[in-house]
Amino acid sequence: MVEHFVSLALLINENPGVAEAQLSRHKSIFNITALAFVLAIALAGLGIWLVALAGDDADTKIHILGSSVETNSAGIACFGLSALLFLFVARKALSRL
Repeated sequence: MVEHFVSLALLINENPGVAEAQLSRHKSIFNITALAFVLAIALAGLGIWLVALAGDDADTKIHILGSSVETNSAGIACFGLSALLFLFVARKALSRL
């Protein structure tokens, strides 16, 4: 049993950059997902602001990568756009892990 731990320790010491590269990749994916989340929150905030305005009535149609949002309110379209943004980025990030 001790031989397995010794061989594992030698293997880890021979390739120290491999673990750092994997951590760097995961950190980059996390940073991209966090940025997408912040942008989605900002778009949702813009949507709330547009809904709070009295004159946000506008026909809006958004078609992105096979998904579409059609509404009569520009604020609700911002909500849909933020949801689509985070959905596509998070799905791609989870597939890369």
